[in-house]
Amino acid sequence: MTPRARPRIRLMIVDDHEIVREGLRALFETVPSVEVVGAADSVASAVALADSLGPDVVVMDSRLGAGSGITACHEIVGRHPGTRVIVLTGYPDPVVAAAAIRAGAAGYVLKQSSAESLIQAVKGGRSESVVDADVLRHLASSGEGRAEHLTPDDRDLAALVAEGLTNAEIALRTGLPVPTVKAHLSRLLAKLGAASRTEVAALLRAAVDGRD
Repeated sequence: MTPRARPRIRLMIVDDHEIVREGLRALFETVPSVEVVGAADSVASAVALADSLGPDVVVMDSRLGAGSGITACHEIVGRHPGTRVIVLTGYPDPVVAAAAIRAGAAGYVLKQSSAESLIQAVKGGRSESVVDADVLRHLASSGEGRAEHLTPDDRDLAALVAEGLTNAEIALRTGLPVPTVKAHLSRLLAKLGAASRTEVAALLRAAVDGRD
């Protein structure tokens, strides 16, 4: 019996510069596991296209002309929780990085990153968060200080979150009931001042980078 081929990742590209959109399209059209299903150039068109296409992953510029890719990310993730947005930016701005994470972005990658890094971010976008290492170094100044106050148990939980494990998977790994894992995670978010599991992973990794 012939094994079923895995479904291709349906990718949408959002950038207000045509040359960038077409460059990204050309790049991902060389990746067999990715299908570029559409492209948009503004907040409004990105949200509307995501509504009609329901992409698996969106690669989005942080700046969209007079609009913001962060706003578009918030709208898209709010309407389509299963869609993962990777924010692509030319500058390692920790404020924008934090805003992207809080808006629900699954990743934050610099345009200076290699093409292979971006491809891997898209291919892994369904299961893990990607935050560029340079951005994490900028986040370290705030993240390291918060992470210093974590207990060993807090750090163990944060490490499991950073692996991309669900609450159920963490429960299996630790032997704790799922409700207990949820309670511990809520306290961890409060301690770090984090708004999401993605931000927990970013802050933990920032603290590690800050000590290197």
